[in-house]
Amino acid sequence: MATANPYRAPAAAVADAAEEFQPVNIYSTQGRIGRARYIAYSLGISILMGIVVAAVAGVLGAMGMGAVAGILTALLYLGLLVWMFMLTIQRAHDFDTTGWLSILMLIPLVNLISGSSRAPTARTASARRRRRTR
Repeated sequence: MATANPYRAPAAAVADAAEEFQPVNIYSTQGRIGRARYIAYSLGISILMGIVVAAVAGVLGAMGMGAVAGILTALLYLGLLVWMFMLTIQRAHDFDTTGWLSILMLIPLVNLISGSSRAPTARTASARRRRRTR
Protein backbone atom coordinates (compact mmCIF):
# COMPACT_ATOMS: atom_id res chain seq x y z
CA MET A 1 0.00 0.00 0.00
CA ALA A 2 1.46 3.31 -1.08
CA THR A 3 1.47 6.18 1.39
CA ALA A 4 0.82 9.75 0.41
CA ASN A 5 3.84 12.00 0.28
CA PRO A 6 3.29 14.72 2.93
CA TYR A 7 5.78 17.03 1.17
CA ARG A 8 4.17 17.24 -2.26
CA ALA A 9 2.35 20.38 -3.40
CA PRO A 10 -1.41 20.49 -2.85
CA ALA A 11 -3.50 19.40 -5.80
CA ALA A 12 -6.45 21.66 -5.00
CA ALA A 13 -6.95 24.89 -6.91
CA VAL A 14 -5.92 27.70 -4.59
CA ALA A 15 -7.31 31.18 -5.24
CA ASP A 16 -6.30 34.44 -3.67
CA ALA A 17 -8.41 35.47 -0.72
CA ALA A 18 -10.95 38.20 -1.32
CA GLU A 19 -10.12 41.67 -0.09
CA GLU A 20 -11.40 42.08 3.46
CA PHE A 21 -11.45 45.82 3.74
CA GLN A 22 -13.88 48.52 2.88
CA PRO A 23 -12.79 51.69 1.10
CA VAL A 24 -12.80 54.65 3.47
CA ASN A 25 -15.01 57.60 2.61
CA ILE A 26 -14.30 60.31 5.16
CA TYR A 27 -17.12 62.52 3.89
CA SER A 28 -19.90 60.04 4.62
CA THR A 29 -21.69 58.63 7.64
CA GLN A 30 -21.88 55.17 6.05
CA GLY A 31 -19.25 52.52 6.57
CA ARG A 32 -16.58 51.96 9.17
CA ILE A 33 -13.29 53.58 10.07
CA GLY A 34 -10.58 52.01 12.19
CA ARG A 35 -9.06 53.42 15.33
CA ALA A 36 -5.74 54.50 13.77
CA ARG A 37 -7.37 56.28 10.84
CA TYR A 38 -9.90 57.93 13.14
CA ILE A 39 -7.14 59.33 15.33
CA ALA A 40 -4.99 60.34 12.35
CA TYR A 41 -7.80 62.09 10.48
CA SER A 42 -9.12 63.79 13.62
CA LEU A 43 -5.73 65.04 14.72
CA GLY A 44 -4.58 65.98 11.23
CA ILE A 45 -7.64 67.99 10.28
CA SER A 46 -7.72 69.70 13.70
CA ILE A 47 -4.11 70.83 13.36
CA LEU A 48 -4.62 71.91 9.76
CA MET A 49 -7.80 73.79 10.67
CA GLY A 50 -6.03 75.54 13.54
CA ILE A 51 -3.24 76.72 11.23
CA VAL A 52 -5.67 77.95 8.56
CA VAL A 53 -7.91 79.74 11.07
CA ALA A 54 -4.92 81.39 12.76
CA ALA A 55 -3.54 82.62 9.45
CA VAL A 56 -6.89 83.92 8.16
CA ALA A 57 -7.83 85.52 11.47
CA GLY A 58 -4.39 87.12 11.74
CA VAL A 59 -4.59 88.62 8.26
CA LEU A 60 -8.16 89.83 8.70
CA GLY A 61 -7.38 91.16 12.18
CA ALA A 62 -4.40 93.12 10.84
CA MET A 63 -6.64 94.62 8.19
CA GLY A 64 -9.07 95.81 10.88
CA MET A 65 -11.79 93.29 10.09
CA GLY A 66 -11.97 91.51 13.43
CA ALA A 67 -15.71 90.88 13.20
CA VAL A 68 -15.34 89.16 9.83
CA ALA A 69 -12.50 87.08 11.24
CA GLY A 70 -14.69 85.99 14.15
CA ILE A 71 -17.59 85.01 11.92
CA LEU A 72 -15.31 83.14 9.51
CA THR A 73 -13.62 81.33 12.41
CA ALA A 74 -17.00 80.26 13.80
CA LEU A 75 -18.11 78.95 10.38
CA LEU A 76 -14.89 77.01 9.86
CA TYR A 77 -15.10 75.40 13.28
CA LEU A 78 -18.76 74.55 12.72
CA GLY A 79 -17.70 72.71 9.56
CA LEU A 80 -15.00 70.93 11.57
CA LEU A 81 -17.59 69.89 14.16
CA VAL A 82 -19.87 68.42 11.46
CA TRP A 83 -16.93 66.54 9.91
CA MET A 84 -15.89 65.19 13.32
CA PHE A 85 -19.44 63.93 13.87
CA MET A 86 -19.25 62.09 10.56
CA LEU A 87 -15.98 60.42 11.54
CA THR A 88 -17.32 59.53 14.98
CA ILE A 89 -20.40 57.91 13.44
CA GLN A 90 -18.15 55.75 11.26
CA ARG A 91 -16.03 54.86 14.30
CA ALA A 92 -19.17 53.86 16.22
CA HIS A 93 -20.16 51.61 13.32
CA ASP A 94 -16.73 49.96 13.56
CA PHE A 95 -17.46 48.62 17.02
CA ASP A 96 -21.06 47.68 16.21
CA THR A 97 -22.97 50.45 17.93
CA THR A 98 -25.32 53.06 16.59
CA GLY A 99 -24.01 56.30 15.15
CA TRP A 100 -26.37 58.20 17.42
CA LEU A 101 -23.80 57.75 20.19
CA SER A 102 -21.76 60.45 18.46
CA ILE A 103 -24.09 62.98 20.10
CA LEU A 104 -22.32 62.13 23.36
CA MET A 105 -19.38 64.11 21.95
CA LEU A 106 -21.22 67.21 23.13
CA ILE A 107 -21.41 66.08 26.78
CA PRO A 108 -17.85 65.79 28.14
CA LEU A 109 -18.25 63.56 31.22
CA VAL A 110 -20.80 61.22 29.64
CA ASN A 111 -18.49 60.91 26.66
CA LEU A 112 -15.64 59.67 28.85
CA ILE A 113 -17.81 57.16 30.70
CA SER A 114 -19.42 55.85 27.52
CA GLY A 115 -16.09 55.59 25.72
CA SER A 116 -14.53 53.46 28.42
CA SER A 117 -17.55 51.21 28.88
CA ARG A 118 -17.99 50.51 25.16
CA ALA A 119 -14.37 49.77 24.38
CA PRO A 120 -14.12 46.84 21.98
CA THR A 121 -12.87 43.65 23.57
CA ALA A 122 -11.69 40.34 22.21
CA ARG A 123 -15.14 38.94 22.94
CA THR A 124 -16.88 41.51 20.74
CA ALA A 125 -14.29 41.06 18.00
CA SER A 126 -14.84 37.31 17.91
CA ALA A 127 -18.63 37.85 17.87
CA ARG A 128 -18.20 40.18 14.87
CA ARG A 129 -16.19 37.53 13.03
CA ARG A 130 -18.85 34.92 13.72
CA ARG A 131 -21.58 37.20 12.36
CA ARG A 132 -19.60 37.86 9.17
CA THR A 133 -19.11 34.17 8.42
CA ARG A 134 -22.82 33.34 8.57
